[in-house]
Parts: sequence; C-alpha cells; structure tokens
Amino acid sequence: MRRVLSSIFLILLLGGGIWYASGRFGGKSNKGIINEAPPPPPPLTYATKPEVGFLAPDFLLKTLDGREIRLSDYLGKWVVLNFWSTQCPFCLTELRNYSRLVNENQGWLTVIAINRGEPSAVVDNYLNNYIKPSDIVFVFDPEDELYGRYQGKNMPESFFIDTSGVIRDHKLGELLFEDMRLKVKMLREAPAGK
Repeated sequence: MRRVLSSIFLILLLGGGIWYASGRFGGKSNKGIINEAPPPPPPLTYATKPEVGFLAPDFLLKTLDGREIRLSDYLGKWVVLNFWSTQCPFCLTELRNYSRLVNENQGWLTVIAINRGEPSAVVDNYLNNYIKPSDIVFVFDPEDELYGRYQGKNMPESFFIDTSGVIRDHKLGELLFEDMRLKVKMLREAPAGK
C-alpha cells in the first residue's frame, strides 16, 4: 500500500511540475499572445538523387572558354541538362533543337550540354562545323564521371530541372522539337520544389 501511494505521489509531483513549467499555473498568462508556428520541415525532395522528384546532383565542370560552372550556379532558373557526344547521330539534331528552344525562351531557360569525355579540340571542331553559336552552355566532363553519377543509360539523355534544383522530368533518347516544347512548358508550369 505504501508503495502504491509513493508511486501515485511521484506521478502527481511530476505532472504538477510539467504543468507549472508550461505556464498554466501561476506566472504570466499566454492569453492574447500569438505564438509563431514552427517552420515546416524541408520537403523530402531535398535528397540528392538523379531521379524525378529529387534534387539534382551538383557538379563543377569547365565551359568551352575555360570558365568553371556548377549546376547550383543556376538555382532560380529552369535548366535542361543534356548529355551528348560527337559520336551520337541523334545528339546533333537534339542540340540544334535545344538551340532553337533557348532562343525561343530567352531569359528563363538554360540548357547545359555536357559532353561525355571527348577532347576539347574534337568538341570545339564539331561545334564550329555543325552548330551555330547559341546560348547553350557547353561543358566538358573529361573523365565522363558525371554521366555515371546521373546513372546515364542512353544518349542523348536530358534532365529537366526546376528553379529550386529539383528534377521534374527525364528523357532517354532523342527528343523531337515539339516534345521539347511540351516538356519545357510543363517544367515552367510545375510549382518549384514540390
């Protein structure tokens, strides 16, 4: 009996302490004060993974003129990452179409075309002979390491990334121009980061 009473007393003592500490007994009243809600937890899409709904893996690569860029430099912009090679016959058509698309969507769309491990002289010559100067950002992946990080399977391969860096769509193989337009339209209309 004594043990039961001791246990009840201990429970009441702890409960009273919690009640007192919460400000409901004595002290100042919280009436009329609006407390700030805690910030919402970050969305699950902040995990980095080369899949739709996840934050695109960041990288550091060099452009044709030797400038270093990161994907994270383009946060706040809609981005298409396109993996290509001079050996890929479909890549040329797709790069020309992306050039058209960027020119159509000046100011809000960036296409980053990532060459897969070819020497810069080969790429430079190829672009000078086959692609008109455009607003596409051409970069080199000399070790072809990034394609593996993005779990690349086929060329050309494109990732459509929203303004918060989340991959919204992924396409294996060549995209026709009208399909590109549609994907970019859907990208622009999707709420960022959700």
